[in-house]
Amino acid sequence: DSARTVTMGNPDLKPQLANNVDLKLEYYHKNGMVSVRGYKKDIKDYIGASGRSGEIIGVGGDNGFDGLYEGYEIIQARNLGTAKYKGLEFDFRHRLTFLPGALRGLTVRANYTYLKTEGNFGGTINLTNGQLAGFIPRSYNVGLMYAYRNFGASYDVNYTGGWPVVYSTTSAAGNRFREPWTVMNAGITYKVHRDATAFLSVNNLAEEGRREYIFDPSRVRSNWTIPRTLKFGVSGQF
Repeated sequence: DSARTVTMGNPDLKPQLANNVDLKLEYYHKNGMVSVRGYKKDIKDYIGASGRSGEIIGVGGDNGFDGLYEGYEIIQARNLGTAKYKGLEFDFRHRLTFLPGALRGLTVRANYTYLKTEGNFGGTINLTNGQLAGFIPRSYNVGLMYAYRNFGASYDVNYTGGWPVVYSTTSAAGNRFREPWTVMNAGITYKVHRDATAFLSVNNLAEEGRREYIFDPSRVRSNWTIPRTLKFGVSGQF
């Protein structure tokens, strides 16, 4: 009520269709692998996330809401127009067998994703990279894995770059963005039996939370506190 909006579904949505070109090259060696993937997607009838439609609910009992919500604006997902994006993904994994003794069980892994986007939603202004809602321009993961006899361990850092949640060229004051987010996870395992493994994992070690803002980083919309989680148990195959 304070925002004077009504959020609803849209039964008139058409499916979005895409023409895709995708190429991936992989190289495997005895201690790991490396791969690179490139792709291009052209989307028609792109479905945008729920946002302000500009449609105002009318006056009277036949306004579709039994006379309620007069003057409120409808928020709903819509077929916005066309969207295009190109992407590159790199993936790398290598076991450090040159290290001495038990350290030979260390494995380094990493991957990186880059997206370049553009879109046209019926106006005279084309949306460019970093303006298309729902697409994350950059993200990466780096980590270490360790295996020695019955013991295993892992540590990962996951980074998600900032991206627009809602974006409009006509109402910049309502544009909503997610700030970059980094999460660290760790875990250990121990094979207690040929078919059973005990595990302990800790997610979000630094208790990092999501943060969103409206138009400018100083205008915070939400700041999530996401606690550290601890999981332990035994997994097995019988």
